[in-house]
Amino acid sequence: RRHTRLQGDWSSDVCSSDLGNHDIFDHEDYLPYFKRLHGSLKLDTLLLSHIPLHPDSVPRWSVCNVHGHIHAQDIPDARYYNVSVEMIDYAPIALEDLKVRIREKQLKYPLDTLLDGAILHENQ
Repeated sequence: RRHTRLQGDWSSDVCSSDLGNHDIFDHEDYLPYFKRLHGSLKLDTLLLSHIPLHPDSVPRWSVCNVHGHIHAQDIPDARYYNVSVEMIDYAPIALEDLKVRIREKQLKYPLDTLLDGAILHENQ
């Protein structure tokens, strides 16, 4: 059964998207709305993905894996930050606000599993 095509007023500020298991349309259907589609994307010191990545992959590529997929579940580990809508009050958050939240989580959980004890600093 084929679903209807994407509809609605999409923000022009959105330039890329990480595809996930709820993205039911063909890739071509998303291209009018996004400049790029990614399985994962490195942004500054963050690694964006739909699913949480393997723990060994996170410190190799980033300070924190920003992900969704697990809805209202939190991973009690400073290497992960869940941005599923259930975790962010069903509203977008600015990158700078996300970085503040990640720093708060890093202070809550031990950092010895991160590469050289890395932490997301104010200037990152």
